[in-house]
Amino acid sequence: MLIGAMSNLSAQPDPRFAPMDWVQYRQTGDITSISEGFTYVYFGTESGGILRYHAFGRRFEAPITQAQGISSNTVTAVHFDRETGILWAGTDRSLEYSFNHIGDWRKIHLLDIGLDRYTRIDQIGSSKEALWIRAGSLFIKLDRSSGILLGMFASPDVDDVEWSSGRLSAMDIPTHILDTYSVMDGWLYIHDGFLGPNGKRAFIRTAHTGKFRDIWIGGSDGMIFLGDTQMKALTPVQSGLANSDVMSLFVRNSIWIGGRSNQDAKGITQFFPKRHEFYPVEFDVTLNMDPQPVYEILEMDNEVWFGGMDGVMIYNKKKDYWRFYGSERGFPMGRVRSMVEIEDYVWVAASRGLSRISKKTKRLTQTEIGDKLKDVFIYDLVEADGDLWIATEYQLMVYSAEDNTLTNFRHVGHVSDIAERMDGLFQFTALAHFGNTLAAATSFGIIGFDFKTQKWSVLAEPSKYAGSFPKSLAGTKQHLFIGTDTGLFRVDTKEDFFRSYNYPFIGQVNDMYIEKNKIWLGTTEGLIMFRWKKDL
Repeated sequence: MLIGAMSNLSAQPDPRFAPMDWVQYRQTGDITSISEGFTYVYFGTESGGILRYHAFGRRFEAPITQAQGISSNTVTAVHFDRETGILWAGTDRSLEYSFNHIGDWRKIHLLDIGLDRYTRIDQIGSSKEALWIRAGSLFIKLDRSSGILLGMFASPDVDDVEWSSGRLSAMDIPTHILDTYSVMDGWLYIHDGFLGPNGKRAFIRTAHTGKFRDIWIGGSDGMIFLGDTQMKALTPVQSGLANSDVMSLFVRNSIWIGGRSNQDAKGITQFFPKRHEFYPVEFDVTLNMDPQPVYEILEMDNEVWFGGMDGVMIYNKKKDYWRFYGSERGFPMGRVRSMVEIEDYVWVAASRGLSRISKKTKRLTQTEIGDKLKDVFIYDLVEADGDLWIATEYQLMVYSAEDNTLTNFRHVGHVSDIAERMDGLFQFTALAHFGNTLAAATSFGIIGFDFKTQKWSVLAEPSKYAGSFPKSLAGTKQHLFIGTDTGLFRVDTKEDFFRSYNYPFIGQVNDMYIEKNKIWLGTTEGLIMFRWKKDL
């Protein structure tokens, strides 16, 4: 019987790329399943794909998500078959498998193995001759190499099935074992889960015993506890974001990640890519933090500023202390859209004006420009050569603090190359300063100003980003990246070449940062890393 084999479809986002040229990081949700491979321990997650923990390096590495070709980031079961070396995953859409454990995922539709699309794959295991699927009270037998359906049973017809872990009920939790372990880092074990030092609860969702008798406990909200049988100790670890809807990034020694606040948003994340370590700062367990959208981030000296709604949260790194500052200090009302540091001040732009805030006192310092732009919708700010460039709903302006002057961009440099479209240039939605270029997204394309030649030019026509709405810009000497509401676009400004990256796993691109051969994207689908020079 060939049912199943005919629906096996290879799934890579694009054959031009290696599996890890694109990496997607998301909020994981609950840990649903655990399986141990030759090198990695695999964790299925509720919304973050498959986490990979290097068993010998003792650290997490890049996860497997839709960026590697699985059909959904909701993984209900995962299983590594040690005899065939195949990694299997049950998602909310299909049963999938990979021979190389990373990419080239092949799909078997649930209907082809006797399940409807509303049925959950609860657990996956393998015997000497077959692969086994448990879905509710039904056991499905498949060919362990191709996924061809071999039969359906009320219980397996063999006794040697090795199961990867599935979801545990409260009665299945191995309390008699866990009672003998100590939990590290200030956590406590309490019957059906763990209690953190800051009051966070992590309920036990699944558990697995490894080949060296190590214990792996998968918890709620992505918490994982690694058990050392010799030391009788459980160590808490976590991988993933506090929020998958990423609105803002700030990259320095680490990456600060903030996003929109909705019912699933947990807080702010600090990510160290070289060590692949995530440190979420959660709203409900952190003193002086309230659930707040984070639309803009600025790190400087010993502080990190997080622009939200009607104000800014400021984190003092030295004192490990948070505080919110609002309109009572002169911060602008509305959604904070951009923040720029210039000398002793931070310029804070919002949908209802612009404020110059003292870094020392965290109070407004009155300026004429602030009065002129009161209640003006400001999209973005950029500092260039000490001047402040201001993108508004209708104009692009340059403020010189030295001369205390506000100048329309039409009176800066030579505009002859953009003169024909000058009357149609409005709604300046994004700015970027890289090298000698300032780029501005407008209603009629992306224009650029060269600080050396003092000339304006057209960097990209709207047709090169499919006429979509530009949300963010980043660039190098030759390449301009345009983040829009439909995906990512790259324009070669010297060769008049462009490329679109509108893969579904990207979503809307809200923020970008170029780091040598990588570009980091803050999107509605998470934090995404793209090795962009692989596509040159």
